[in-house]
Amino acid sequence: MHLAAEAFFSRLLLHYLFLLHLFPIRFGFMRS
Repeated sequence: MHLAAEAFFSRLLLHYLFLLHLFPIRFGFMRS
């Protein structure tokens, strides 16, 4: 059960970093 929670947290962290990487690109497109 602890491993499942750990995997969920790591997946959530990956999605968070992915969104953080996408937001500047979207803002760049909106500005230009």
